[in-house]
Amino acid sequence: MENKKKKFLIFSLIATFIALFIHAYLSIKYYNLNFGMAQGQSSCNINSLFNCDATSASTYAQVFGIPVAMWGLATNLVLLALTLIAWLRFAERPERAHRFAVLLSLAILLTSVVMGSISTFKLGTFCLYCVFAYVLSLFSFIGLWFSRPSDSSTSWSRELIEAVAIDKWIYGFLIAAPVLAYMFHSMVLSSFGFKNFERTVQEATYLWSTASIYTFDLNTGLVLKPELKNPKMVIVEFADFLCPHCKHASPTLHAFAESHPDVQLIFKPFPLDGSCNPDPGMKGTGDGVRCRLSLATLCAESTEKKGWLTHNYIFDHQQDFFGINKTEEVDRMVCEGTGLSCTPLKECMDSADALLNLKKLAQEGLQAQIRGTPAIFANGKALMAGQTIPVLESTYKLIK
Repeated sequence: MENKKKKFLIFSLIATFIALFIHAYLSIKYYNLNFGMAQGQSSCNINSLFNCDATSASTYAQVFGIPVAMWGLATNLVLLALTLIAWLRFAERPERAHRFAVLLSLAILLTSVVMGSISTFKLGTFCLYCVFAYVLSLFSFIGLWFSRPSDSSTSWSRELIEAVAIDKWIYGFLIAAPVLAYMFHSMVLSSFGFKNFERTVQEATYLWSTASIYTFDLNTGLVLKPELKNPKMVIVEFADFLCPHCKHASPTLHAFAESHPDVQLIFKPFPLDGSCNPDPGMKGTGDGVRCRLSLATLCAESTEKKGWLTHNYIFDHQQDFFGINKTEEVDRMVCEGTGLSCTPLKECMDSADALLNLKKLAQEGLQAQIRGTPAIFANGKALMAGQTIPVLESTYKLIK
C-alpha cells in the first residue's frame, strides 16, 4: 500500500475507533436517562440549544426500539473490522473489504446528515457529543475514500455482484451490524432488569388513565417553561433532596420536558422531615437539613430566579449533604456552590413566609396521598414509574 494511502487509512481507523467510544458513552447515557438511573445532568448540557439529555429523551433517539447510539456503536464496530481486514490484508481479496468499508462509511455519514437535520429542523437542540460523532463519520469516509484501491477496472456494482458469488463473508459482516445492535440492546435491558419493561409501561398507563385527578397550584414550586399557557402535559413532581431515587429521576424529567415543547414540569419540594412537613407521621423527625435544602431552592428562585440552578446543584452534590446535621453548613455549601448572594438568600430562608410556603407545597402532596418520593403526576393523575421515558412517552401519546 502506498505510504500516503496508508496514512489516510490509519486516519480513518483512528476516527472510527474514537467514534466507538463516543457511541458507547451515548448508549450508556441513553439507558441511564431513559430508565431513571442518571446520576445527574449530562456534561454536555450547556443551554437550551446544546442539550444532550433533551436529544436523548426525544422520540428520534431510537429506531425499532433500539437507541440510535447503539446502532452507531454496532455499525462502527463492523466498519472498524472491515478497515482492519483491508489494512492488515487478512482476506484473500482485501481490496474488496476496503470497498465495502467505503460503502459502509458512506452509509454512516448519510445517517449522520439525517440525524443532524433532525436536530436542526425538528428538535431545535443539539448533542455536542453527537455532533462530534457526525464529524468523525466524515473523517472515516474521507480516510477510506482517499486510501481506496487504485485499480478501478471493476465497477462498484460488479464488486457487489462478485461478492455475492465469491466473498459471502463480507455480507455476513454487514448483517452483523443490526444483529449486534439487537444483541447489545437485549443484553443491556436484561442486565438492568428491563427486559419486559413494556408490561410496566402498559400497566402504568392503564393505572394513570383510571386514576383520580388531583388539583395542584401550578404557579408554586419551580416551574420549567412558565411561558407555556396551555401545555398538553403538565408533570408535577414531589421530591426530597436527600432521596437517591429523586436524584435519578430529576435528569429524566427535565430531559423529557425539554424535548417536548408542549410539556411543562413543576417541582414541588416534599422534605421527609417533620420540622417542615405537616404529615402527622413525621412529627418529631428530622434535623432540619432536608427542609433547609428545600428552602434554599425556593428562596434562590424568589430572590435571583436561580431555583433550578440550585435544585440541580443540590442533586448533583447530594452525597456531600449526607451526614450534615447543621443548617449553617447547608447554607455555606449552597452559597459557595451556586454563587448566590448569601445574605438575601439566608434572610429569605429564615423568614416565616418561606416556611409557610414550603409547608403549603408539602400539604399539596399529602392531599394527593403520596406515599413516598419521588411522586410524579401527569395532568393531575399519579403516574407509576413516571421517572422513565417510556412511561412518560406512552402517557404523553394518550393525552388528546
